[in-house]
Amino acid sequence: MMGGSDGVLLLDGGFGHELKERGVSKATSTSSTFLAGALANQNDPSAVVGLHREYIRAGCDVLTTNSFVLTPHHLAKAGLGRTHLQDL
Repeated sequence: MMGGSDGVLLLDGGFGHELKERGVSKATSTSSTFLAGALANQNDPSAVVGLHREYIRAGCDVLTTNSFVLTPHHLAKAGLGRTHLQDL
């Protein structure tokens, strides 16, 4: 089992917030700022991969996908269709 001797696993942090702090979300989003972090998967994949690598270097045991709010409902609110789900 990964993690410390106490069995605790360290999960990565909030992707959208961290990308926004770095200015990635603003640069890549043409729609809702709420979706901007997830849209970076397509618009700036190197930033997403780089952030994953930073979390690994920081000692994370578990990495999550950068797909928060990628639902048909939120995509529709941003003027994007269901087809974007597969792309992102």
